[in-house]
Amino acid sequence: MRPTLFTLLLALFALTGCYNPHAIDEPYPLSDGGPTAPDSAPPPIFSCVEEPDDSCPEASGLPLPGAACNDGLACEIPSSSRGFPGTWRLQCESGGWRYLERPQSLHPPHNEQPLPPAEYCRDPFTGTRSESAILVGPTGMDEFRVFENEERVQLTRGGQGAYMLEFRMDVPTGRDLQCVSVEASVTIEGRAAGEAVMQVEAHCGRTRRMYLIVDAPECDFDSQGSRDFPLTLHLNAPGLGQGTIPLVLEHGPCELG
Repeated sequence: MRPTLFTLLLALFALTGCYNPHAIDEPYPLSDGGPTAPDSAPPPIFSCVEEPDDSCPEASGLPLPGAACNDGLACEIPSSSRGFPGTWRLQCESGGWRYLERPQSLHPPHNEQPLPPAEYCRDPFTGTRSESAILVGPTGMDEFRVFENEERVQLTRGGQGAYMLEFRMDVPTGRDLQCVSVEASVTIEGRAAGEAVMQVEAHCGRTRRMYLIVDAPECDFDSQGSRDFPLTLHLNAPGLGQGTIPLVLEHGPCELG
């Protein structure tokens, strides 16, 4: 049986690479009408390549805990803040930065200098991808971890007296993005207690310390100790994912004066 003209052309296309029935030219799904994955296809993986630090950072550019670095680096970095004299001590272990010590405050009860807050950015991602759960965890000098279910948290007090809930965020579908928009809201005992829209820089999908101003529970002058309140934090990164995190707020007694 002689081959038809169609089968000859199909074979020619396959040999020259012009035809591949399994090829997808671009990642999917895209925000501008790009290809959509078939139902049987695995979800896309958005990754980044983080260049490891090969020298000690400056005080103005402290790395995220766990950020990539070359093993063997040990750094002592003088604080750039007048209110927190002292030195940052960190070293590179297993390819990631580990903080050992941070400057102390001259004005208790703020005893230790926090790591820098999340940076504002101008051009957040506005597309749509296969959404996944946003991961949320506590702040601090340790590498990012996810909040446990109903983990106990406390509010911090800002310089102007406002109460704030602090957290860090990881967006798995935004590993390759540098700027994301986040809609944040919190409820305490079921009542709305704060909301904000933030545009923050992402470092391989993870943010620095974020905070949301919170309307704290009413003061109870008869209470001699802290009380527990159910608190729920909800985050939505449009087109990337969302997360709802149930926590327990440990709120201290009233402050006088």
